[in-house]
Amino acid sequence: MLLAERLVLLLLDPKRGEWRVAPQRTPADELCATALLVQLIAQHRIAVHGGRLAAVGQLPSSHVLLDGTLAVLAHQPLAPAQAVIQVARHFAPLRVQLCEGLFRRDLLHRERDTRFLRRTRLRYPLRSLQARNEAIAAVHAAAGTAPAGVIDLGLLLLLDLAGRLADYLDADAHERAVQRLLQLGHAAPRDEALQTLARLRDGLIDG
Repeated sequence: MLLAERLVLLLLDPKRGEWRVAPQRTPADELCATALLVQLIAQHRIAVHGGRLAAVGQLPSSHVLLDGTLAVLAHQPLAPAQAVIQVARHFAPLRVQLCEGLFRRDLLHRERDTRFLRRTRLRYPLRSLQARNEAIAAVHAAAGTAPAGVIDLGLLLLLDLAGRLADYLDADAHERAVQRLLQLGHAAPRDEALQTLARLRDGLIDG
């Protein structure tokens, strides 16, 4: 399962199928775009060149959304915040594309919300409790005491950007998660993936 899909399961209200991102936080499409970038960083398909994110290599990835993300960066390296915006625009609406993929795999329902006069909006209530429980377990593991990789730290970062990190962790685990994110800036120079993730985080906070 893509990191972006796991994020969807965590940010959707299970019953209402509506997005729950804290006010004044990163918009849902940009969160999903960030998740795609993190996935490619973990695969060593994105690196930092001159402070900008650039695609590495020409081989296709294992998913059309990842291929599309690489294509955005293949034109020219982009500053982290700009890369997120461009990827979100490329797939707009990205959150719907991800929900549709989960719907086709029977992990979400799809319902039409007709409360709005001008247009019909789709809602995606949870269908698979197991899938969401696995996503929650991944958050707990990422904030645990074992060493965390790029995907683990990326998941914590995404929930923090959404203002939802505290919803899934107790006080001790939340403190551990926050410290792990703060320590990203001190990643060993030899760990290029973590260095790239740190640059993405810093770019999003500063941008």
